Amino acid sequence: MANGVSEDYLLCKPFSYSLVGEAASWLKQFKAGSLKTWRSIKIAFLNNFYDDAKSKELRNKLSTFTQGPAEAFKAAWVRFKDYQRDCPNHGFSEVQLLGTFFRGVDWRYQMALDAASNDNFNTRYPADATALIENLACSNSTENANSERKKIAGAISGKEMAEVMLSWIEFITCSQGRSMST
Repeated sequence: MANGVSEDYLLCKPFSYSLVGEAASWLKQFKAGSLKTWRSIKIAFLNNFYDDAKSKELRNKLSTFTQGPAEAFKAAWVRFKDYQRDCPNHGFSEVQLLGTFFRGVDWRYQMALDAASNDNFNTRYPADATALIENLACSNSTENANSERKKIAGAISGKEMAEVMLSWIEFITCSQGRSMST
């Protein structure tokens, strides 16, 4: 409660004013007072506007997220947040979402996030991890990596890009193996 006003009231009252078109018409079909809690409004809204096929499609976009070959880090982050907004009933925890985003971005950004996290981004609390992503997205330091990705994406095909990435992975794996054995 804030100043004696319930959270449900604070969420429910402005909701009707935020709707237009089909959504506004949908809400008017309910008898006044029949939707008394934010939870009941949310369930009714999602059941009406998000069928199983649509929800599955949107959840799939989230769970299989990858940064595009010429896509800037900030654009990838904005797109990922858009996917979350478009599918409010995705069912993924914040930790799962952050892990999906991390695995879906270019290795250079993974390395930067790991470096800012004492070598393991996945051990950060969600609020800290989100702040790191936001900081990196707003940083000018991503411009070099973004322009390099665009050059590579424009110069080679997707198959060639995959081969380059595999070569990098093999190189990194071999380098790590050598450093561990010495």
